[in-house]
Amino acid sequence: MCLLFITNQSVSARTFRDVFLVDVSASMSGQGDKSSASVFEHMRTELRDAFDTAKDAQVDLLTFGTNVFTTNRFELPKELPSMDEFLQGLTPRTGRTDIYAAWAAGAPLLQDSTSRLFLISDG
Repeated sequence: MCLLFITNQSVSARTFRDVFLVDVSASMSGQGDKSSASVFEHMRTELRDAFDTAKDAQVDLLTFGTNVFTTNRFELPKELPSMDEFLQGLTPRTGRTDIYAAWAAGAPLLQDSTSRLFLISDG
């Protein structure tokens, strides 16, 4: 899994609105690469590192598995500690990966040309 989060190139003077569809299904607890305990732990580390460098962004984190579980919005960098706490509290859940449900819930959160949607999943 690779996460690319470009923050030093601006599309406009407006704040970015990023929507992350984050898979927390059971399969995410599978073995990651040799440097991480699981795919899920690797994903959490990659997200945390990417958000550490974010400037002027509204970030919606939508967690999903069989269903959409939560949608939380954070203003970065101001609310980075709250986002970090949220990420640390995430754990894989039982169930399958319903990407369509996540997409259907995340797409309406996109507002304009400065909106971006990211899918974070092993499915």
